[in-house]
Amino acid sequence: MLKLQASAVDGVAGPEKAESLTDRAYAYLKAEIISGRVPAGALLDAKALADTMGVSRTPVREALLRLANEGVVEVNARRGIRVVTLTAADLQAIYEVITALEIEAVHRLTAAGSDRERLAPLTEQLVRMRVATEDGDGEAWNLADEGFHRCLLDLCGNDRLAEAGRRYRDMAQRAHFVALRLVPLEEKSRSNESHADLIRTIRSGDAEAAQRMHRVQRNRGSKLLVDVLREIKLGHL
Repeated sequence: MLKLQASAVDGVAGPEKAESLTDRAYAYLKAEIISGRVPAGALLDAKALADTMGVSRTPVREALLRLANEGVVEVNARRGIRVVTLTAADLQAIYEVITALEIEAVHRLTAAGSDRERLAPLTEQLVRMRVATEDGDGEAWNLADEGFHRCLLDLCGNDRLAEAGRRYRDMAQRAHFVALRLVPLEEKSRSNESHADLIRTIRSGDAEAAQRMHRVQRNRGSKLLVDVLREIKLGHL
């Protein structure tokens, strides 16, 4: 069984306690899984997790059920609760869903009219990507790139679309980051310019052009990352 190392979670009194502790347990466990600190296929022990976090088993169980609904963990009556594993084929299928959602987000964002102020969150992430490239910091680039794509979803004006996009990005993120670590910084530098081109096209107001551009970028990036995983023969992530 896996037992995480974590500091105790501060409690609060009254009915808010259960909700607050569930949210905290959920956020903590999700971050541990997405980051890869909890490996794919790991078996999770609700009691051990509760003891480690200094909470009762109820908020941990509720957090794990939320993660199961999102496809991050799977619950089996006989085998317990396990972190979902992804193959390269799984990742490709998830990327196809993410691509469809992001293309619609880009179309909506562009058609609605986007000035510099509204697109500032995208520009900020692009700046972080460029700084990370200059510093040779691949991990910082990965985080900024992830932030850029989540900003596209958040800015599109459709909360349900954004929520679905974030959920699928969460499902893919662990394997996504593994693949990105194997992509050279030179390739990431080229990606920076593609992201900059997308911002300029969104700002131009040409929704169809922005949509076409993002489809090409997403298909190219997805193929690159899935091919990387297949080349190194990573069966499960």
